Order: sequence, then C-alpha cells, then structure tokens
Amino acid sequence: MKIFVTGASGNIGNVVAKAFARAGHDVTGLVRSVESGRALQKCEIRPHLGTIENLPKSAKEADAIIHCAYESGEKDKIAVDSLIQTFPKTIVYTSGVWVYGNRTQLVDETSSIQPLTLSAWRPPLEEKILKSKHKAIVIRPGHVYGYEKGLIGMLFEAASNGLLEIAGNGENHWALVHLEDLAQLYLLAVEKGVHGQILNGTEKVSVKLKDLAESAAKLAHAQVHYLPLPEALKKFGPLAEGLTVNQPHISSEKADKLLGWRPRHNNLLSDLSHYWHTWEAFKI
Repeated sequence: MKIFVTGASGNIGNVVAKAFARAGHDVTGLVRSVESGRALQKCEIRPHLGTIENLPKSAKEADAIIHCAYESGEKDKIAVDSLIQTFPKTIVYTSGVWVYGNRTQLVDETSSIQPLTLSAWRPPLEEKILKSKHKAIVIRPGHVYGYEKGLIGMLFEAASNGLLEIAGNGENHWALVHLEDLAQLYLLAVEKGVHGQILNGTEKVSVKLKDLAESAAKLAHAQVHYLPLPEALKKFGPLAEGLTVNQPHISSEKADKLLGWRPRHNNLLSDLSHYWHTWEAFKI
C-alpha cells in the first residue's frame, strides 16, 4: 500500500513510518526540514518537505494517510480539514487518552469523555473524521515511551540534571505504551482494513508517577521534589494538568479483539534501567 505519514520526524510519526516501511509498504513522510528528510531516506522512506496545509500529490494518491503530526487547537482543525479534502481511502487520526480525563474506574472506548484542557479540541475532530466519507480510524495512545523523546524522555532529562521536579504528589497513575507496540497498532489497523473505529493503545499495567520518579532519580543519583499544583502550573504551564492526570485503568481489549494487538512491553518499571541507558545513548 501507499502510505503517507504526517509528522514523520516526530516521536510517534517516525516510528510509525518505519514500521510501515519495514512491513513492505511504500511510505512517504511529511517533514519540515532537509535534515529530517535525509534521516527518513536512510530508512527507505520517501521524504516530502512541506506543511500539512499544502499536501502533495503523493498524499492524494495514498491508500492511507496517518496523521501523527502534533498540532494543537486551531492548527489541528486546519490539518484535519486538509486531510479530509485529499480524499485518501483511509485516514488514521492520532488522539490520546487525555480525552478521558481523570478516571479511577475502568475506561474503554465506549466510556464518556472528560477531556483535559490540553486535549479539549480533539473529540470534535475525532467525530468529524469518523463522520466523513473516508475509512476513518482514531487511535488514542497512552503516554508513549522508548528511545529518547516523550514525557519519559523529559523525566529522564530532568533527573540527569540532578533534580527531578514532579507535578503533584506523584500518587497518580499514567497509562503507558511503548512506541514500537503503538506502531504495530497503526500497522494492524490499516492492514486489516478496520474503519469507523476508536482504538485505545495502552499497556495492561499503568505506572504510578511516584514510583517512576523515584526509580529514575535513583538511576540518575538525583533528588525528587514534589510540587503542589499551583507551583507546578507556574513551572510547567498547562502541561501540569497532563502530568498530574490519574488514569490507572485504560482498557485496550478492543484492539486485541479486533486486531490481535497485544503489547510486548508491559511494565516500564520492571526494566527502567534499560530504557534509561537507551536514553543516555542518544545523548552521547
């Protein structure tokens, strides 16, 4: 299949593009710099230098467009309109579990949404894509980890500087997913031709932020400082809301039943030192 990936140099988009290329698909990735384009070419992915507002012919001829570029608010609305107007056979929209908000009970794709402010614009766009005449798929990943980026990478970065400041008291739980497992979810969804579906992408085991912070600090020989929410808002801005979200039970059983998707990485804390040393290798 011909696949077009937006945000192909980004944290999720890059791994997704590589997964499709490894599976034998003809992949074009949208990037914003020549350097990022060269990195894609090394992975046998065709780069396209440009923006999502002006998609190329290769996007219009694609069998599937996978929207992994992170745009917020109005920019994402423009991006989604651009995607819909290109008329590909399939559109995959990347959302996130923050649309569920703080939830202590079990949550699946049928649960009501209570989006954090950081993701309040996503549900209307999910609905718009699902109601379009395209074969639409919405994927809601948990907090992604693996390699050097994402919130886990930010946490490692802070710990490496000797002081790890955590928003809140750390008693909240994060729903997680490894980047490679997440990429397989995109691949299976497109290859198996599901459409009109919302799919959560999370591991079975959530992680308490305090346990994660204390373990990372131990690896880095750092101190941990827990910030009350008012202080956290001053330091992290709106991101503090996402850092303190509590989501201990986000179910991905639907992806298992429909696609046979079973994450191979299921407990970040059990091998945190491995991910820490991987992150360190990227900094050399």
